[in-house]
Amino acid sequence: MDKRLTQITIVLAILGLLVSVYMTIYKITANDNMCLGSGDCSTVNASRYSEVYGIPVALIGVLGYAAILGIHWLERRNEFFEENGSMMLFGIALVGFLLFVTLFLIQNL
Repeated sequence: MDKRLTQITIVLAILGLLVSVYMTIYKITANDNMCLGSGDCSTVNASRYSEVYGIPVALIGVLGYAAILGIHWLERRNEFFEENGSMMLFGIALVGFLLFVTLFLIQNL
């Protein structure tokens, strides 16, 4: 993968991981003092879209972003990941996109 594209992907994955960790902690603790911005966090976390089979969607995001960062880390250390890392990253992004489409777009039809 191109070096610049790799750097951008890593930065975006770190940002996504931070937001997902923050929202997971908020979901588990329901501490309204943590809510930043407009203060409507409780509405988002109480919606039917905030969980999948009882698992917080933010936790799924933590796992996905951690997997992306792990693949990038392993690409430099392992020949298998160096050869197949781009396809694995595409697969994770595709699964995340399909999960989004399934949960949020199709259910609203």
